[in-house]
Amino acid sequence: MDKVSFVITTFNRLDFLKQAIKSIYSQKNQKIEIIVVDDGSTDGTVQYLTDLNNEHNFKAIFNSGTGPATNRLDGFREVTGNYVIFMDDDDYYTDDQMLSKAIRLLSNNSRIGSVFFNAYTSYDGKSLDDSYSLNFEGLVSGEDLTESFMMRYPKPLSTFPAVFLTEKLLDAGILEMNSLNDTQIYLRSFLAGGTYYCSDFIGVYRLHGGSIGNSLKLSYIVQNLEEKIRIGNSLPGNIDKNSWLLNQLWITIGHYSAKSRTFDGVGLFKWMRILPLRVKLYLTIRVIVSRLKFKIKRISGSK
Repeated sequence: MDKVSFVITTFNRLDFLKQAIKSIYSQKNQKIEIIVVDDGSTDGTVQYLTDLNNEHNFKAIFNSGTGPATNRLDGFREVTGNYVIFMDDDDYYTDDQMLSKAIRLLSNNSRIGSVFFNAYTSYDGKSLDDSYSLNFEGLVSGEDLTESFMMRYPKPLSTFPAVFLTEKLLDAGILEMNSLNDTQIYLRSFLAGGTYYCSDFIGVYRLHGGSIGNSLKLSYIVQNLEEKIRIGNSLPGNIDKNSWLLNQLWITIGHYSAKSRTFDGVGLFKWMRILPLRVKLYLTIRVIVSRLKFKIKRISGSK
């Protein structure tokens, strides 16, 4: 039986982590490996993982302050499964047939290296919201995804609703990366194969006070930007590299400038000095407009 490896990063969210692991073990008829990378937790997580370390096909890695992107890469280096899923500690599964569906799709089509599912969002841990949907079902080639990802083709919520062929990720050069964030993983995987979008809802993406989405550090953003530049250098010849890179850089910078409560404009503009003048001017103008809108929205919301 093929093995599926789950790489989970965690920090001080023991109760969420327990729910995530329990939902993995609920999957039917699958051989499972779980690798958890802790980032220096102080809430009992270390003892919990130490106890589980004696279990078959479970491995805990203990880091301190290295961040989820680096921890994810450390976890991937320990993967022995044919398939791999990258999971945050506050995600969990509701469909116990998810792995069976994904493996069936991957086994029946050599052109794909991943399967993407839908996921519910939950703001309070109880009610499930299905308003964010991929709104798409079917096979998409790696070239089409590379060219139009997050434009024509949507990105799943986080990476836990995505099942990857480990071999395809290795073929795509994942170990050449310095860190693993969700968009980086997706874009890199498309260099080695397409994906199948499946409309089934298979789990829950939790939104809460501890979510990092609106308090991203600039270092995280720069990691994404630099990986996109590296991928841009590996694009197929039929894709307009300059147009692709401009769109992808703005997707990352635009999200950061529109959402971040810890926005580091000085640091961002300093990094942007490496870009061609035309690109730098275009992005600078859009960032200024985006931050003005952010501040106006904050002021309006406080009244």
